[in-house]
Amino acid sequence: MNYKDTPPYNEYSSLNSILMSALYSENSRDLIIKKAKTWDNSNKFKTIIKRIVNKNKQKKDITFEISSLIPDDIFIKNMYFLKDVENQRKFAESIKTSSNKIDWIDDFIIDFYRGLGLSCSDIFYIDDSIFLNLYKLVSWVYKKDGYKTELNIPTLRNLKNELKDEYKPDILVLFHQDLNKSIRKYILPFLEVDKKMRANMDILLNELKRTHEKYDIFKDVKEEIEFDGVSYILDSILLKSEDKSIVGFRCDGEKYIYKNFESSFENPCSIIKFDWKYDEGEFCYNPFKCDLEDGLTDIDNLCFNFKTGDKTLIYIKKDVKPTIPDIPDSEILGIIKKIKDMEQSLLIQKIKEYEPNIIKKSMTKEELEKIYLRLFLINYMKEKDKEQEVAPPPVAETPA
Repeated sequence: MNYKDTPPYNEYSSLNSILMSALYSENSRDLIIKKAKTWDNSNKFKTIIKRIVNKNKQKKDITFEISSLIPDDIFIKNMYFLKDVENQRKFAESIKTSSNKIDWIDDFIIDFYRGLGLSCSDIFYIDDSIFLNLYKLVSWVYKKDGYKTELNIPTLRNLKNELKDEYKPDILVLFHQDLNKSIRKYILPFLEVDKKMRANMDILLNELKRTHEKYDIFKDVKEEIEFDGVSYILDSILLKSEDKSIVGFRCDGEKYIYKNFESSFENPCSIIKFDWKYDEGEFCYNPFKCDLEDGLTDIDNLCFNFKTGDKTLIYIKKDVKPTIPDIPDSEILGIIKKIKDMEQSLLIQKIKEYEPNIIKKSMTKEELEKIYLRLFLINYMKEKDKEQEVAPPPVAETPA
């Protein structure tokens, strides 16, 4: 990877990190390449992103494309809370009275992904509880000492539509209490309301809390997880320490560090191969050797520590090629026939036993048949992998 192809925004450390994580790390990059095939080419921003990820994959020069991205435009076009006019006005006023400069924080990677039309779930492990969708419930105002979270009132007015859980999302962004000490800012807006609203906020927080055992997977950080039957890989980590943002990312099966250090050394080593882990190691950048070392404590401004600082973990859905089940043709034909003979109400009942949230009211019987066949075959393969005797398929039941 050529260092000249990395994001050039020296005054926007977190924006550089977000772009590296989303557009350069291999699993995220490949996901965007796949999704970009359906994008409307009239969207200039998405067209630039599409060219960047495809050229990155082909290892071609992207200097022109990456320099064409304007930081303020990226922010304004992608921030979820700015979709509301009331929030736009309030945010503009806070910027004007504070710094006249739109700043970036690592958390905004959620908006960046959603702005590209990708399904992205934000997951918070706070106070020993798992919360989903907290991010959509906050808006941001800028103070002299940085961003402050407030309740996103327009979202609260439309909770039913805004807070639906993503079905098997493309991306999981995890904020973990042991790895990110700043995440209480997402809970504080609910606690700082007046007494009249406090009871309602407590009820809302309780609704956002996820107590099902399947969410326990997020309490212990792992490189790979399986969630709702889908495999995800820890593709990158954003590490924020004071004014520096570091990225651990993957490329060609290897792990790398991208650093945003500002120094008087004009050294092009912004990307260094490094087997990063989410909770291990203090290292310092040696500008003379273009390397990371653990003994250069005399240049603290070039050091970082994965044991400290606030970390944002990015999990990307693994692109798994479907396995063709080894089932005799005669048996498959029999399964298909029995599915077609089922009443639509029974089909819906059977599908819900596998995936309760997949059914939409507008689905035809033919669409339901295809879904159930796929789900049944997936379950068949899982049972086969366990080397257990496959029980007679539930589909074989005679419809009532």
